[in-house]
Amino acid sequence: MALSIFLDAYIFARGRLPFDFYYYYIIYLVFIIRYISKLRTFKLFERWLFISFLILIAGSFIASYSYELLGLGLVKQIIGLLFTSAAYYAFFRFNDFNLQKVFDLYLKVAVWVAALGIFEEFGKLAGLHFLFNHYKTVKLGFHRVWSIMGEPYFLAVVLIPALVYCGLKVFGNKGWRDRKLFRKFAILFTCTIFTFSSAGYMAIGILIVIGAYLKGFFSFSKGRIVLLPFILIGLVSLFNYVKENFWEFRTKITQTYVAFVSDEISTKDLDEMNSSTFALYSNYRIAQMSFNRNPMLGSGLGSHARNYDIMFTEQFDPKYLERFGELNKYDANSLFIRLLSETGLLGLGMFFFFIIRFRLRRKHINIPELSNWVIMNNGILILFIVRLVRTGNYVGNGFFFFFLLYYYTYSHVKRYYRDRYRNLALNESESSVA
Repeated sequence: MALSIFLDAYIFARGRLPFDFYYYYIIYLVFIIRYISKLRTFKLFERWLFISFLILIAGSFIASYSYELLGLGLVKQIIGLLFTSAAYYAFFRFNDFNLQKVFDLYLKVAVWVAALGIFEEFGKLAGLHFLFNHYKTVKLGFHRVWSIMGEPYFLAVVLIPALVYCGLKVFGNKGWRDRKLFRKFAILFTCTIFTFSSAGYMAIGILIVIGAYLKGFFSFSKGRIVLLPFILIGLVSLFNYVKENFWEFRTKITQTYVAFVSDEISTKDLDEMNSSTFALYSNYRIAQMSFNRNPMLGSGLGSHARNYDIMFTEQFDPKYLERFGELNKYDANSLFIRLLSETGLLGLGMFFFFIIRFRLRRKHINIPELSNWVIMNNGILILFIVRLVRTGNYVGNGFFFFFLLYYYTYSHVKRYYRDRYRNLALNESESSVA
């Protein structure tokens, strides 16, 4: 189950079925059967999550029916959401909601996947290109690594919670004295750098900011706010260095800025766009049309690809389809864009409410029993931020594993305080009786 988080690149009979049959579906099915047989229960969802799914599904049926978009796309998304979330719920409950045990399983696999990525880098540098399916040189003479993932970007994304956890443990709690933990962080960090992915670098930047926040460097009461300008200068300097030395990163940043800030995009701007920026921008334009048509519900789950087929030529010259192809039309290239397109304010509001409601704040980190939950929670928050910007798949890369872990870290902290207050009240009652 921990390995399934990393298996998005492995699809059975790819292109020959009306849907992508990932190999990890078999893992899910076997695990759910094992879960039901051992625990003798058919409970596969948290009640609040199941109700949320029902609301989204009902809204999607209404919207899809209104715009004649009912079809296999909606069915696939419903099955994918329910099946994937049920599998990971079973994973947590099978392990008695032992979050540390479950996270350590993910972390162990993440370190091995990252180590393979580093081996890939040095293997390519040594000329052993025949060992790997992918080869791409970047400016500094290194190669983008894929490890077992579908592309470097997905490798960077799936490593984020592990990287943040080890990073905050090492530098936030003097964990550098723990050689084993420091070695894990070094492996994860090095592999993330070798992905040469803007998502990975974004995660590292946010990691620095959140790490500084959790250590109280933005605190007025402790006087550490005076360090904020130096942190910002460091981050800006790092950003400028990466921007100047990595052509692909610089191009993406510059062109994306022009695309989303300019009032009008010229034909010249579109002609000069790289494929990544055009994918993001074109999907945003399609999503905008869908949202404007029905701001509350969008067009329904699984409808963005159909909207892309219908609306693309209303917004762009058909020549861009020949040049770029149908880039990311199924996942909209961004979770924010896809939710905007398919679920409107309903889906966006529910997701942002979830993120804000279950985020753990800095005040809990100084309690030893809670610090790990806070670190996990904030690492997943960074993952959510990156996925909102760049990844629109609702279930890929173990999304519901991290989604549920985010909620359970919050619920564990809440239960800790509830139990502590109950014990204090009980002790006070016993003292008064005595």
